[in-house]
Amino acid sequence: MDPTISQQGALARKWNTLFSSSGISFSVDRSRGGVVVAELNNSQGGVARVSTTGAHLLSASMSASGQEIFYLSSKSKYPPVGPIRGGNPLVLGWFGGREGFPSHGFGRMLEWIPVATSNKNGAQSLILETGSATLRQHPLFRNDETWGSREFTARLELAFSSNRIEQTVRFTNTGPGPFDFQAGFHPYFRVSNYRQVSVKGLEELAHLDSLNNRTRQEAVQHPISFSGALDRIYLPQPMANVEHTSIVDAEFEREIIVGQHGLSHWVVWNPGDEKQNWKEDIDGNDGFVCVEPMHAIGMQTLSPNATAVFGLSIAEVSCPNLSAMDPFAP
Repeated sequence: MDPTISQQGALARKWNTLFSSSGISFSVDRSRGGVVVAELNNSQGGVARVSTTGAHLLSASMSASGQEIFYLSSKSKYPPVGPIRGGNPLVLGWFGGREGFPSHGFGRMLEWIPVATSNKNGAQSLILETGSATLRQHPLFRNDETWGSREFTARLELAFSSNRIEQTVRFTNTGPGPFDFQAGFHPYFRVSNYRQVSVKGLEELAHLDSLNNRTRQEAVQHPISFSGALDRIYLPQPMANVEHTSIVDAEFEREIIVGQHGLSHWVVWNPGDEKQNWKEDIDGNDGFVCVEPMHAIGMQTLSPNATAVFGLSIAEVSCPNLSAMDPFAP
């Protein structure tokens, strides 16, 4: 037997024993690189699965008969080979690319340890932790001058109920000096076809066009539609931050409502139809739209012993009477 699979199997058995009272189960997913996957259930028969590698939410449906919320590429790599493509990756450390390292930070590459579970009123929750000691053990980061000397702890709580998925991160600087970082979430939402959906709630915001050297574009006063590649960073208003946006999908007869707290920007992305825009680990771009609450520009600075708290919420509203939509309708 592969020694890595054997080790992961031992961890899954250990955590099943420790957290048996919550009803959350742990198993090794051999089809996904041997990651340990925690399975949570809600009172409506919904199932959410999260990899303890990367604290990565892989999939979720809100009820037994419900549609999948997330897109997950069948071509995805898995740590330690590469980050998982799809689901809901955590962004922690930096947003975007960094030469010689995986995009969007170290959080999605590290091992996270389950430290607590609960099962109350039909909702299950799982708390995972990681920290600087784990980062320094990782072959990509052990000699990294920027991150290898930082001291931190990170805790992510995933709560799964009959009507909502909530993720909350508490990131604490445990070192003697200031800690600069970027963070957020990078969810790939499953849609019928990206050309047929619209994103509402960002109409009042200016954005930076990342396909055009982050050129600033003023607010367009209508929902976002997709006709090809799109990559935008929506900027907070001077006096307020947008806490919710949504994806309206007439063919799937649903609206996915995305909420955030503690983050400053929204990123909306799809690579479009041109094959050269695709990542090698995406098996087609039609079936997803990324709507990402993020701190994407500039750095957040944590003082010693300070904690940053940020989070994401996802709800699904069934809309059986949705007709074909005019994406520019108010």
